[in-house]
Amino acid sequence: MRTSAARIFCFLLQLVWLSCAVAVVFNLAANNGNTDTLAAERDLLFSILLLMLTFPIGYVWVGLNIGLRWSLDALGLIPSSSLSHPIIDFLFILVWVGLGYCQWFVAIPWLCRKWKERCLKNEASND
Repeated sequence: MRTSAARIFCFLLQLVWLSCAVAVVFNLAANNGNTDTLAAERDLLFSILLLMLTFPIGYVWVGLNIGLRWSLDALGLIPSSSLSHPIIDFLFILVWVGLGYCQWFVAIPWLCRKWKERCLKNEASND
């Protein structure tokens, strides 16, 4: 059972992570009338930030996305130009953020609890 200080720290950590992710998503979604070059550089910067926020599962998601887009284009099913629609890109980013959140604030704490329970069970059986 976590103490109240640990719960507050976890809540603040989640709040900071979500704030960073939302800031990145809104900056990616905003097109401030920049030239194509500036927009591409901005997109690259914020994509790198999203990769850092969602490490390591973010790399898997990006790889799957690139592979899917390449495969659909290579098979002639859907041209790659139609796969870069802003709505599709925004949905991709939302899934990216959702996977990162689930990884850091659902899966990893669950794994830590299970590991801790297992260690406690092993210690009790050894005594």
